[in-house]
Amino acid sequence: YGCQRCIMVGDPNQLPPTVLSGAASNYKYNQSLFVRMSKHSEPFLLNVQYRMHPDISRFPSLEFYNGKLKDGPDMDVINKRPWHECPPLTPYKFFNIATGQQEKNIKTMSLTNSEEVRVAIELIDFLFKRYEAKVDFAGKIGIISPYREQMQKMRTDFVRHFGGMINKYIDFNTIDGFQGQEKEIIVISCVRADENNSSVGFLKDFRRMNVAFTRAKASLWILGHERSLVRNKLWNHLITD
Repeated sequence: YGCQRCIMVGDPNQLPPTVLSGAASNYKYNQSLFVRMSKHSEPFLLNVQYRMHPDISRFPSLEFYNGKLKDGPDMDVINKRPWHECPPLTPYKFFNIATGQQEKNIKTMSLTNSEEVRVAIELIDFLFKRYEAKVDFAGKIGIISPYREQMQKMRTDFVRHFGGMINKYIDFNTIDGFQGQEKEIIVISCVRADENNSSVGFLKDFRRMNVAFTRAKASLWILGHERSLVRNKLWNHLITD
């Protein structure tokens, strides 16, 4: 179009294009134009974040942005919530769901983990019983998973436990479907729980996990099977942290 200057704003460390063809991926068609251009010209980093509690932002900064991502002023005060004073409802927590087992849907080939669903219900039930009288949680909670089948099971079981009104409080979605959004509280269900398999599936993509870890403003609670996840370098770092 004859422009003299082009300014592109984006994040090459978040989700890439979805490419299902292995051959296409081998030819690098899973790289976006933004990623291609950033490899030839060092991007200017917008290095101040105004979303997350500092306890949440610290790990993504170290893991994905070489420690260069800084917090805006008073983010710890802005994102302080009453439930932070009640362990385990702290801003940033990994829950080891040691008894969880992944199950595969033969039709969809997607995975579920019933134990992580149960713990998520207990966690939100505990939160509501303690703080619903003081805090309006409507539209402020997101429950996300890399697996669509798990997301659908979460919604079904939550409605069975809490009733249909729960959908006004919680947004159930896949990690990919949640990119660009934010919530006060994010619960991540990792699903993967197979000690005999060294792969962690969708969880191995650092860009997908960067999206997942940076959606929460006040609290990020991660449900996962530690013994399965620690084999992966990224997840080993997170659990150690």
